[in-house]
Amino acid sequence: MEGAYLQAVISTAVQFRMSFGLSNHTFPSDFKFGAATAAYPIEGAWNLDGKGSSFWDNVTHAVPSIVVDGKNGDVACDSYHRYTEDIPLFADIGLNFYKFSISWSRILPNGTIDNINQKGIDYYNKLIDLIISRGLEPQAVAYNFDTPFALTNVGGFTNESIVQHFVDYTDLLFKTFGDRVNFWITINEAQTFCKVVLEEVLHPVVPQELGVKEYQCSHNILKAHAATYRNYKKNYQATQKGKVGMAFNINWYLPATNSQADQNAAERARAFVFEWFVHPIIKGNYPQILIDQIGNLSRQEGRNESRLPQFTSEEISNIKGTYDFVGINAFRTFFASDLSGQNLSVSLQNDIRVAETTNSSLDNSSSSPKTFRDSIVYASDYCNGCEIILTEHGFNARNDALNDTARITFMQTYMDEVLIAINEDKVNVTAYTVWSAMDFVNFQFGLTTKLGLIHVDFSSSNLTRTPKRSSQYYKNIIQTRSLTQFTF
Repeated sequence: MEGAYLQAVISTAVQFRMSFGLSNHTFPSDFKFGAATAAYPIEGAWNLDGKGSSFWDNVTHAVPSIVVDGKNGDVACDSYHRYTEDIPLFADIGLNFYKFSISWSRILPNGTIDNINQKGIDYYNKLIDLIISRGLEPQAVAYNFDTPFALTNVGGFTNESIVQHFVDYTDLLFKTFGDRVNFWITINEAQTFCKVVLEEVLHPVVPQELGVKEYQCSHNILKAHAATYRNYKKNYQATQKGKVGMAFNINWYLPATNSQADQNAAERARAFVFEWFVHPIIKGNYPQILIDQIGNLSRQEGRNESRLPQFTSEEISNIKGTYDFVGINAFRTFFASDLSGQNLSVSLQNDIRVAETTNSSLDNSSSSPKTFRDSIVYASDYCNGCEIILTEHGFNARNDALNDTARITFMQTYMDEVLIAINEDKVNVTAYTVWSAMDFVNFQFGLTTKLGLIHVDFSSSNLTRTPKRSSQYYKNIIQTRSLTQFTF
């Protein structure tokens, strides 16, 4: 079966779904609908009211070309000042919850507990109180890529000292906001941070030891998450009764051909994205496929030990089981071609020994409804039927419009796959989160990507917000718990 045939299969499946209509399933009565943003892309006020500089602040100022259009988050949506406009708009959609991230350097300007910024705490207190007053559940992400620059200067997540700093930071969050926030994501998309940020963003500016630093990063992130989870369970669970977990990106990989080599390549690629972080948390230690692959390559390079650090037995035990749910951010599908046996330079990407390609049969989110559902079922199977929360899913339109019918079609088609996963595959999916609640300044792509339910006019002095038609469609879904009662 050649790659072209696989592409045709996906395209045919999409057309079949669109031709024969949606399923008759409805969402369970306790299913939750939400939308998300993140601090750096929307808040602005990058150096106001005692906020410290983050990694992204410094790198985009030093090398603006890192972002496709040169835009940065200095002002962004100015949600720091305009959150009182934003939250009512989100509430008008009828969201059950709003997921936002907290800027570490707004709370702790130097990243350390010895310098607490009260004005930062005041901001998030007001934000959380407004979210609750408008009938939404606040869901908080402690870390979404924006490491305080003072910690980046000493290695960030590649330096083991950050583990205690992160525990101190998250303990302050629990202590300060945990009486109202009962849903916590410790770290969002750790794989993206350790791979994309270190290899593709930071390395050209501050050269890293590729193929080493990425794994040091993952090692410390997993230890920081586990220590944070254990701290919450020990000191806050009894009174706050919240849930703590991580959100993992889960790219889907299909073999480019039916050869065993390409099938192995697809399996290996999935391991280096999703399983890299979820396996230690669910099953203990890194997945064996990573241990073997990186160990073998390290020996071929003449190293005395693997570039992948080893956990102690105590660390494995401490990390295993540190989840109340598994959050998945599902966006992309690739075709995997095997590159085993090739002599490649050392990096995490090259460790996978896979060529990744996409094709025109996938929609502009680089995915397909079928592979989206496959990734949900795969995640459920991997975590033994645990609670799955779709923590980010959305449609990227480069030429967006208020009448965004393409986004509505996307939502309708993909959310139907969520219904099928729940009702036919018996997956324990309990929530769906649109990425994103509003247009924003993307970490890498600036203003060239539009994913919001609410349009932001970045050319206007008021940064005018206007709900798109997709926000009305989402409101209809929430009200009816159905995908079939909307006319275009």
